[in-house]
Amino acid sequence: MEFEGPGRPPPVVLDANLLYPFHLRNLLVQMAVDGIITPGWTGRIHEEWLGHLVAAGKAPRDRLLITLALMNDALAEADVRGWEAHMGGLTLPDLDDRHAGGALAAGAKTILTMNLRDFPASALTAHGVAAAHPDDFLCILHDADPALFRASTEAAHANRSRSVPSFTDYLDTLERQGLPQTARRLRATADKSPVWPSMDTPQRSSTINRGISH
Repeated sequence: MEFEGPGRPPPVVLDANLLYPFHLRNLLVQMAVDGIITPGWTGRIHEEWLGHLVAAGKAPRDRLLITLALMNDALAEADVRGWEAHMGGLTLPDLDDRHAGGALAAGAKTILTMNLRDFPASALTAHGVAAAHPDDFLCILHDADPALFRASTEAAHANRSRSVPSFTDYLDTLERQGLPQTARRLRATADKSPVWPSMDTPQRSSTINRGISH
């Protein structure tokens, strides 16, 4: 995986708990396709979120593997290889989380996770990496370019291939899935007309992500 490049946003590794919820996963994939984030993940991270959804009876594994294939096709550079070699130097509260830390040591500087306590600064600082909550991280991105951020969010909303809730209901769902501050920022401009159709990238990415929707 090549994280660095001219004009590319800072690289981040997505913990498995960000890929469990459909709307959150869809939003992050959309933002990656739109060039707002540069995500990284490993095969083991995928096994964790896939296994969680299958065990919870949310979707059959075969269907989820189709979703995963579409994600990897759309974002081939997100696949981190060789992360196993970096696990040995990491000491985390949960040894099962070392694979995510290994991905960080392989090139990224930030891991996005809902469980910050599983990635203490005392364990990561020596490796030059840090953990961040996705809500805090996305708020920074929003504030840097509100129009672009809203455009990508509206494109993610439009990706729904089955039920299509109103944008207000969609923001309520994002709030429930761990993004209250982000949802609050987007609600502040909810009465404005959609802007994403005027952009070059989201129209293409919407087509990609419709196959990821379920």
